Amino acid sequence: MGFDREKFDEIKAAFTIDDDALRKIADDFRTDMCAGLAGKEGATLRMLRSYAGLPSGKEHGSFLALDFGGTNVRALRILLKGGGEYEVLSKVAKPLTLPGVYDYVSADATAEEMFDFLAGIIDEAIDGNRETKYLLGHTFSFPSQQTDLYNAKLIVWTKEFATQGVEGKVVNDLLKEALARRGMTNVVPVAVINDTVAVLLAAAYKHEHTYIGSIYATGQNTCYYEDFADGSEPPTVINMESGGFGHLPFSKYDDILDQESEQPGAQRLEKDGIGTLPQGHSTVRHWQISSMRTESIRFRASSSPRSSPMPTSTAMRQVRSSKQRRA
Repeated sequence: MGFDREKFDEIKAAFTIDDDALRKIADDFRTDMCAGLAGKEGATLRMLRSYAGLPSGKEHGSFLALDFGGTNVRALRILLKGGGEYEVLSKVAKPLTLPGVYDYVSADATAEEMFDFLAGIIDEAIDGNRETKYLLGHTFSFPSQQTDLYNAKLIVWTKEFATQGVEGKVVNDLLKEALARRGMTNVVPVAVINDTVAVLLAAAYKHEHTYIGSIYATGQNTCYYEDFADGSEPPTVINMESGGFGHLPFSKYDDILDQESEQPGAQRLEKDGIGTLPQGHSTVRHWQISSMRTESIRFRASSSPRSSPMPTSTAMRQVRSSKQRRA
């Protein structure tokens, strides 16, 4: 069957965003930021307070860091030397799921199993030391409601995590209980922050005047330092949870992808706009592309390079191409 130009143009149009649409997205994003900061109902940007300020770069001492929230968990023992300098003294990394062996992110897993696994990784990072006192900073990259730097309750799992007994719980409490079960009372969790916030703090420790952090990996998120110029609140880093932004011009293919995901209607920018699909969703994206191809899109073997590329499916790539055209 020959190349169907009409059908191709129809699908290309579904994935094309013009400058006016981009301006509307930017305006809606800005409006949602203000609504989220004010705690208004219906805002798709959560704008969560982290209760963390920016480092000065002069901090020093030995600390533990637990990085939890993607496809791998990492525990590190770090020496801050001041002057923006640091040294990683030890590091242990393990996947949260190992096919045929264990899976701590499925609906069959429990909070106790998951956090016992995390405590075991921390134990390896300190070489089983039960004498030295360690202060631990816990990076937890899921939407959490915080009341201070220690207390952070998981609002809802994202990235296709479904472990039972964690939503609505203070994650540092769960970690503290797991550490106690291993006799690791010398490890004291003192802070929990989102991984995007951690990216900003780490960069700000080394580079002065750094105010924005962003991640494009298993998920997508952005944070920034909010000074609350009106004095209504103390300055803090705001975790936007930007992957949940929902005011976008979705195509029918984006809707198909969303309906086939574990959480339809949630994290639309993350799934459809940025395309940072969690592990296991590559099959869904493949299915989405296949559904486009079955709509009579066919290329001859002799198609020219100009006609063969498929249109991009992410708004960010459209933004980049738009900027290039204007340049």
